[in-house]
Amino acid sequence: MDKKIYTVKEVCEKYSITRKTLFYYDRIGLLKPYSRSGTQQHKMYTEDELAVLERIIRLRRCGLSISEIISFMHCSSNPDKQKELLEKVMNRLLNDEKMKKTQIENLNDLMSKL
Repeated sequence: MDKKIYTVKEVCEKYSITRKTLFYYDRIGLLKPYSRSGTQQHKMYTEDELAVLERIIRLRRCGLSISEIISFMHCSSNPDKQKELLEKVMNRLLNDEKMKKTQIENLNDLMSKL
């Protein structure tokens, strides 16, 4: 059974990401293409790589930084470590939210005194 192969253009269109993003993920080792073809060494992807990309996109949407995603992926065989990392991200996001709320309150206070 042959694997369906996707080009960079197809992957970018399917996931609404830029070529630059996809190439960056390759350069940092987060998402390597399945193969390269032709004299230009065009990057090709299969469903396996797309599943990894979907996970990366989901983690980005959850607020994880690239370095946090790399750590998360590296401990894929240790769910406890993954959970610990996600809890740290959750705490960071909650602290950010508190800080933004304080900043908004300070701005409202400043505006009321103008």
